[in-house]
Amino acid sequence: MALCTSASRFAMRASRVRAGSSIFAGTTQKHKVDAFGYGNMNPSWHTEVKPIPSKDYDGGYKNAFGKGDIVPADGFGYKEFQKMPPSTPAGWAKYFGAAFTTLPKYKEIIEGIGYPGQKHNMGGMTNVGRIYYGPGRYDYGRVKMPKGWFSNFFYGLWEFFHIFFVVDRNLLIRSLKHLTFIGLCYFPMYLNMKWTAEMWNEFKKTHSM
Repeated sequence: MALCTSASRFAMRASRVRAGSSIFAGTTQKHKVDAFGYGNMNPSWHTEVKPIPSKDYDGGYKNAFGKGDIVPADGFGYKEFQKMPPSTPAGWAKYFGAAFTTLPKYKEIIEGIGYPGQKHNMGGMTNVGRIYYGPGRYDYGRVKMPKGWFSNFFYGLWEFFHIFFVVDRNLLIRSLKHLTFIGLCYFPMYLNMKWTAEMWNEFKKTHSM
């Protein structure tokens, strides 16, 4: 009961949003912040309020967006045929052809592999932030849904593929990184387990239990 009461009290406690804590990080946040990183929602105790200089983010790290442009001019996934599931076989062929023949960008590889000090969003299911977001992306603003029933029925499957292989390929690289290193860490333990089982079999042949 005490734990529930404390959790409710903390949930209702007023909290200030830290600048850069949401997906709209860096220069996309226009409100002013102080030296502690808090916005001007309650400026009564602030000693000095200054805007973030945009030059600090130009060409540098933009929090969860990583380093570089967050809306690249040649960004993959911003073309019209990539904004929703295709409705014709020719459209699907064009969509998959572009998805499997376009190599990931340098930024996608670096953000997918990760590095010390890499920033993320605060999230529940996942805290991995997008590295691209802006006008032209399929989920920017109101999501544009397809017209046909077939494309709508399989929209969830399409979106999973679309996120991993088109618009957020850094997430695919990150997942492959985890699977690879989990396998590398597991293999020595698996090998030791097999050796131990063979040693026990040899021991049982020459010793009575």
